[in-house]
Amino acid sequence: MRKLDVLIPIIAIVGFSIYFISQNLQSQFEAKPDYEIDSPLPKPLMRSVLPNQQLCNVTDVFDGDIIAVSCNGQEKRLRLCGIDAPEMGQMLGEKAKTSLKRMVDEVGGKVSVYVIEEDRYGREVAEVWGEDKLFNAELVAVGLAYNYRKYSGRCLNDGAIDTAEAMAQRNKVGVWDGGNYQLPWEFRRSNR
Repeated sequence: MRKLDVLIPIIAIVGFSIYFISQNLQSQFEAKPDYEIDSPLPKPLMRSVLPNQQLCNVTDVFDGDIIAVSCNGQEKRLRLCGIDAPEMGQMLGEKAKTSLKRMVDEVGGKVSVYVIEEDRYGREVAEVWGEDKLFNAELVAVGLAYNYRKYSGRCLNDGAIDTAEAMAQRNKVGVWDGGNYQLPWEFRRSNR
């Protein structure tokens, strides 16, 4: 009888422990949208204080870092400043495009654009905002774009992009999950 009196509480404690551990593990592995991050990025310079910003409608998403917009009736292609997403022919290229499209869809296609410069292909390079999210940093934070250090220093919010990449590396997500990914700029160079 004494052994049974001791075993019953131990079995109960082990049973409850297994239940709570399994619930915790299940919540960690539940599917989250590709573009959501677990911890918030530090607040970048908000779009509301940027001079010369434009309100635009996104008309197309070409890949993870290039979109088409219509601003005041003018159609143009934009490259997101300071980031480089995997190309469509690369692993995670389609996922990067899909995630950017989801972010755009969440804001009804309406974005704020702050143009930094024009690239050699005639595209405007810009920071793109959807409500209070800087899409440039959000894509890097989930590992679906790299901090393109060669150019990110030109962005007003390069610090947010740096922080986003450090977070993605720490969380081992996307291009930082341990896979063998080729950098997009090296992929383009090898496919010229």
